[in-house]
Amino acid sequence: MKKFGIVVLSLLCIINLYARDMAGKIGLGFGWDLSLMENGLMDSPPNVFSTKIGLGSKIVLEPVLGLDFLNEDGSNTMEISFGAFLDYVLKSHPKTNLYFSGGIIFGSVNPPVGDAETTFGLLFGGGLEQFISDNFSLDLTLRSGFLRVSEGDYSISDFYIGNEKVILRLCWYY
Repeated sequence: MKKFGIVVLSLLCIINLYARDMAGKIGLGFGWDLSLMENGLMDSPPNVFSTKIGLGSKIVLEPVLGLDFLNEDGSNTMEISFGAFLDYVLKSHPKTNLYFSGGIIFGSVNPPVGDAETTFGLLFGGGLEQFISDNFSLDLTLRSGFLRVSEGDYSISDFYIGNEKVILRLCWYY
């Protein structure tokens, strides 16, 4: 993991391109929700899939699909989540966009044994998108916020300050 981080950081420092105007751009991306990782980045398949749609020069709509395969008590189950976020570019520098992100997320887990669990959240945070070429970027997003989790007759609401969602994503724009 450390070697991967050094390679990525070196790439970001060496490449000299310009930040992109997001108007009319459409990007497809995949990545990893690092807050769910147990075995490390290289041992886990991508579990976040997203589209970025440039609504203006600084505003991006970001629909997100999250998939995570869980193994609890010897039984396999899948967690699925859908989200919609608006990203607003706060600062553009050569090669980089720094942005604020806010939106909603819905999630569901239906294990073979026990009650189904549903999640609703209002998340906000920020991100850093580094363009590696005209059509390719590396994006790191950190989000926190209000989450409500329901399981059967039990429900809990909580406000998280910290990194509830840490997403590292590769995105291709066309």
